[in-house]
Parts: sequence; C-alpha cells; structure tokens
Amino acid sequence: MNRLQLASSPYLRQHANNPVDWYPWGDEALRRARAEDKPILVSIGYSTCHWCHVMARESFEDPEVAEYMNALFVCVKVDREERPDLDALYMDACQVIAGTAGWPLHVFLTPDLKPFHAGTYFPPEPRGELPSWMETLNFVAYNFYENRAAVEAEAEKVMARLRRDDKGFISSLRKLPKRLLDKSLYHKVLESLRKSYDDVYGGFSRAPKFPNLMILDFLQKAQHYFGFDEAGRMVAHSLRHMLNGGIYDQIGGGIARYATTVDWLVPHFEKMLYDNALLIRLLARQYQITREPWVAEKLVQTIEWLEREMSHPDGAFYAALDAESEGEEGKYYTWTKADFDKAAGKDARSAAKYWGVTATGNWDEMPGRNILHVTSPDDAFRTKAGTVAKRLLRTRLKRVQPHKDKKILLNWNALTVSALVAARQATGNEHYGEMALKALRFLLKHFVNKDGRLYHVWTDGNATTDGVLSDYALLIDALLNAYELDFNRRFLTKAEDLLAVVLNDFSDDRTGLFFGTSSRQTDIVLRRHDIYDGEIPSGNAMMVYNLLRLALWTDTPAFRTRAEKMVAHAKKSLLSEPASFGAWWAACTALYPGILEIAVVGANAREKAQRILTRYIPDRIIAAAARASARNPLLAHKKAARDALIYVCKNYTCDRPVTDPDVCC
Repeated sequence: MNRLQLASSPYLRQHANNPVDWYPWGDEALRRARAEDKPILVSIGYSTCHWCHVMARESFEDPEVAEYMNALFVCVKVDREERPDLDALYMDACQVIAGTAGWPLHVFLTPDLKPFHAGTYFPPEPRGELPSWMETLNFVAYNFYENRAAVEAEAEKVMARLRRDDKGFISSLRKLPKRLLDKSLYHKVLESLRKSYDDVYGGFSRAPKFPNLMILDFLQKAQHYFGFDEAGRMVAHSLRHMLNGGIYDQIGGGIARYATTVDWLVPHFEKMLYDNALLIRLLARQYQITREPWVAEKLVQTIEWLEREMSHPDGAFYAALDAESEGEEGKYYTWTKADFDKAAGKDARSAAKYWGVTATGNWDEMPGRNILHVTSPDDAFRTKAGTVAKRLLRTRLKRVQPHKDKKILLNWNALTVSALVAARQATGNEHYGEMALKALRFLLKHFVNKDGRLYHVWTDGNATTDGVLSDYALLIDALLNAYELDFNRRFLTKAEDLLAVVLNDFSDDRTGLFFGTSSRQTDIVLRRHDIYDGEIPSGNAMMVYNLLRLALWTDTPAFRTRAEKMVAHAKKSLLSEPASFGAWWAACTALYPGILEIAVVGANAREKAQRILTRYIPDRIIAAAARASARNPLLAHKKAARDALIYVCKNYTCDRPVTDPDVCC
C-alpha cells in the first residue's frame, strides 16, 4: 500500500494498492520535489471517472511502469472534487499545452509547481497520434533532466499565458457607465444563443452534449422579463428531448452527466449531484411557469432518486454514482428485451414500445442491450408508466449497483439545498423544505470552523480542505433561499457573516471581482478569478446575485455598487461568449430589470407569503411577519393588519399595499 490508504477521498483510496508511490497533494510531496529537485507528476481525476479507472488498470497497476514513475518523478494524486482550484488551474494549463482537456488529467510540474507538459488519457501502447504512457514519461523525464533550461522556459510561457487569460476576461474600467445593462443587450445574448441552438433535439452543442441547465435557467428569466417567446420555446423544447432521452434515467430518475450522441440517447452513465440539483431547480421553476403535469412528474421522480440513492442519514447528499458496475459502463442501467419483459410483466408489450426496447437493442457498444428512452409518448400508457417504472426499478435495485462516491461537498450540497427550496415553493410539498433544512443544518454543523470560515469537503466524519469561493457563494445563496421557508432571521445573519469572510479573504479590490481561492491558501502557484460557469455556477456570478440581494436585506448600497462594478468589468466577455456565462446572465437580471421587494405584514402573513412563492417571480426577496420590525429593512415602517397587507417595492418605489397574494406582484 502507498500513502493514499490514509486519504479521506474515495478516489485517492481507490489507488492505495497501486505499486506507484502516490502522495496526496500536500507539504510532504512538495517538499520532497524541492529537496530532490524532481519533476512532479500530478494525476487528477475523481472516483466515478470511467477513463480514470481504465488508465489505472492499464498503467498504474503495472509494476514496471510504477517502478519507472517512482524513480524519476514525485507522483501525486488529486481528487478534482476535493481540490477544484488545482483542477481548474491545471486543466487550463493542459488546454494551453496540449489543446485538450478532460479527466484523467496529467500535468507535469517543475518543483516550484509550474506546469510544462500535460495531457489527459494515455494508452499503454501508442494509439493513432496518441503516444503511450511510457513514451510520455520518457519524453518528460529526458527533457527535465537533460534539457532543463528549455523546460523552465516552457513553464514560464505557460504561466504567463494563464495569467494573461485570467486578466483578459476583465475589461479595464475608469468609472461605471451610466447605462450598464438594457434590453438590447439581452437581445444580443439571445440571438447568440439562438445561433448555436439545436432546433431538432434541443440543447446548444453537438456530441458530446451537455445539458447546459444554467443557460436554460437564464432563458426562463429572459422570457419572463422581456417577453422573448423564443427563449421559453428553447427551454420547453430542450427539456422535452432531454427528459425523454436516455440521458435521463427513465426508471429511477435523475440525469447523467452528458450524452455521447446528439439526440440525448446514449449517456455517459455517471450521475453527479450538481447536475441533478440544477435539474431540480430548473424543473421547479418550469412547473411554476407552465403547470404541466409531466414537468411535475420528472421533478418528483428526480427528488425521489436524490432521497433514495444520494442521501446521507443526517441529511446531506453524496457526490456521485459511477458509470460502471461489474467493470462495464452502463450495465446497471440497460436492459435486454427478455429481462425487460420479465420485469415489466403484463404491461411488457406497451412498455417496450413506450421506452424503445427491442430484441436487437439500441446501443452499438453493447449489442442486445437497450437504453430506455421515450420513443412513443402514448398518453394512454403514460398514465401507467410510473407504476411500471417502479416495477422495473425494484428489479434493477437487485443488480450489482455502481460505486457511490460518499464524500460530501459543500458547494454541491448548497446548490441542492437551494434546489429543494425551489421545489417546495413550486409544489407546496413541505417534505422538500424539510429535506432542505435538514441538509442545511448538516452543512452549518460540519463545514463551519471556529473562526467562521468554511471547509470544502466532509468524508467519514472529518471536514477538510479550505473552502473555495463557490463554497461561500453557494452557501450564502442557500441561506438566503432557506430564509423563505420559515422567515427566521438566523439565516440572513449567517449569510451576512459569510459575506464578511468573502470580502476579507477573496477580494480583488482593483476590479471588485473575487479570486477563486482564499488569500490564506499557500499551496497554489496562481490565484485566479472564478469566472466561467463549469459544472456549477461561477463563484463570481453567484456573488453578484448575493451582493444585490444583501444590499437590500442589510440596507447597504455599497454592496450594489460592488455588484455593478463586477458586471461592468465582465460585460465585454459576457457578451463575447454568452454560452459560457449562463449564471452571470441570470444574475444580471437582478441588476436590470432589478429585484422585487415583497413584504407581507399581518396575522396571516406567512400563509400569504407561501402562496406568493408558488408563482414564478424571479429575482425577488420576500419577508413575512405578524408586525413591522426595525431589524429587517423590508419590514421596517410597514403597517400590519389582521388580513395581512402585501407591500411590493422596486428601485425605492412602492405600490399601494394589497391583500390578495394572487394579484400583488
């Protein structure tokens, strides 16, 4: 066994029996590299990564390969989900060096942590233009030990490019423009997205095809605010095709990470918590907009999957499910016709037609096996599809199940809390609110240290690794959303406390933007801004949204000014590549057209507030209380009544109070 046997990460522990002398990222490995003047081989992946497993079997379990690696390199394993800051930095370095990106990610560093060579998956033997792993090791070792000056020069070039790319996002700014955003800018964004839209199957790319749920979230807002019917059509069309496709688990609920085919049929079968949190949030809002039963069905089914398969007993949620079981990708989720018919019972014929099951199968990689997808949306059968799906699920649960990564990540969990709050508001199902509060209590208990700062990951009873910007940003967002469940000010107070840490530890005072890592972080060679949407919303985009809401909650106009400054510095980049900035554009609508302030005051205030929250009213803050309160700016100086009064304000202007929650706003 190597040093990884003691690691908290399930991914690192998967490599504990490799003959490679792996180190976890940390002082011991970095000190050794400096002391022995050796290159650092950093291998980054995650526990449910299919090609990570493949490369481990092919190369890292080979004693001869391991001996070579151990002799010439300091070998370090990193779980990308434990260290998203390192992963983002070195992934961008790989893009600069090799023109490619993905996992497994392999980056070779000088002893002072500067990247000079990189790639993703390397086969054991040369394959086309792809060199073998041993060829790569030989090439890197020869150049490091025999051509060191060139290696150092290359490392400096890569670092300069990374610094330039980070700064290149940020436009110089002498003063805030008088008109930062207007409707015409949203027209430009919509037109750009429209050009990349797939009119046949929905979505915004060819294969491999990702759901791009943050863009769909923005498009919901664009339709609401500006009457862009095309935006609403793209949301509805994309959801129909995705949720009828194989990327969505027709039997158990939940969405896979991406599809390998343009028609959403063949998924990469791993399921990630963050994708499903974003899906739950989007479906909840879509149900508020359309009240379509099929949207509610998918929302309920996905939350059932979340609770059944991803829940920690104390309320938080696990990270991911592997694509593989019994060494085969997708085996758990696919069906032969015989197995399907047996499990479906008397409804087998109709069910097979509905979900596209045939004797020959529909997946080229596994002949005879079927990926379930809705091919014949027969309304007559759809009414009983849920019952048949549960019958099939009972059979499937008896199979060998995929590996589950049981680490708990703060940012992904905070995103899930917000999604469950949205589901509670859309459906009125109080259980979803209870799930959200239970998870939030877990996060506040286990992820906040004694000085009020956050950890990033919790595994087997231990919280480790300093929190990154997205941890703070998404937890603040979750706290502000959770306030709407019971209108208890403790959540607002905690959000204010976390904002103070972000302003102190993450600020770039020159631009108003925030770095992705804390100023207290010492083991990363370059602090950069958390700008682009990745698998989760950009930390900076979320901080724009948080600052705009907290400006109103705390009556602190400086927070709004900071948010305006951030958007002004980012505006040019946001317009140049809107598909990469869905969360930014969704946050921008809170700046223009702006946030609605709703105060409900009176004996039945909470009941009326909950009725208001069933509707799709984006970018609003709402407070409810039996009487006015000077402690809460929304409730200050508001007259109460036995039949609660509803006050609606925007941009320092308030309408006359009304009593009917269905017509107030």
